Amino acid sequence: MAFFLMLLQTLIALALVCGLAYAFFRWAMPRLLTWNAGRRMVRVVDRLPLDARRSLYVVEVAGQWFLIGASEAGVHLVSELDGEAAAAAARSLDEPTGASTARSSFQERLVRLANRKEV
Repeated sequence: MAFFLMLLQTLIALALVCGLAYAFFRWAMPRLLTWNAGRRMVRVVDRLPLDARRSLYVVEVAGQWFLIGASEAGVHLVSELDGEAAAAAARSLDEPTGASTARSSFQERLVRLANRKEV
């Protein structure tokens, strides 16, 4: 009988720990991560993985927009983007679209932003 009582106590303690972990990861952790997000100077707007070790990032830093390449060799500035056009493109990513309206891909927007900066 003592064995079953200890087993029951262990199972109750395990359920309590699992419940607390679930509550923490479900409610507390997302709030902690977004609490300071509005006051940051650097914001990663979008990421395009090219392969397992290389990616392109669109980053906003204090109102300026940059296209950054990251690989195992390091991080490199690819281009500075037009702030107004990049902000408009970022807003259009957040807008809901209908099923008939297809979103343009990140690559197409990137080409448009790079071309606007050169003009």
